Amino acid sequence: RNSLEYYHMHEHTWNQGVAAALNQRSESSNDLLALFAKAMHAHDYELKTSTQTVKKHCRNIDHVIKRLDVPLTRELADDPSVFDTVKSWAEDQSSHGHYTASLGWYKKFVEISAAEEMIANFGDADEADDTCEGVGSHAASASVIISTPEL
Repeated sequence: RNSLEYYHMHEHTWNQGVAAALNQRSESSNDLLALFAKAMHAHDYELKTSTQTVKKHCRNIDHVIKRLDVPLTRELADDPSVFDTVKSWAEDQSSHGHYTASLGWYKKFVEISAAEEMIANFGDADEADDTCEGVGSHAASASVIISTPEL
C-alpha cells in the first residue's frame, strides 16, 4: 500500500458497493483462511520472503481471532481497533510485530479480492458506477453477482 502503482490501481478498481457485498458473503473463518492462503500462494509470497511463510501468517491470524474471541471476517481487516489491540500484546511486541504484519497481509488480501471481483464483473469502477446508481443499489446488485468461491 506504499506505492503509487497501488493507489493508481485502487482508484480504477475500488468500488465500496462491491466490497460491501463481499463483506455480506457468508464465509467461515476456515474458509477465509483457506482463501487467504490460496491467494498468497498464487502471488508467490514465499518466493519473495525468507522470513515468513503463508502457514505462519495463517497461524498468526488464527491466534488473533482466538485470543480476541471473534470470527475471522472481511470487516475485521478494516477495523483499526483490532490492529491497535494486537499491537499492544506482549507476543506481538516480542515477535517484532509479526501478528500485526499478518493482519496487514490479510487486509491486503481483502482489498485485492474486492478489486479482483470488481474487475471480473465490471471492468473498472467507472463501469460499475454507470451500471448501478449509488452504493446501496450497487451493493444489492453486486451481492447477486458475487458468489461463494470454490476452495
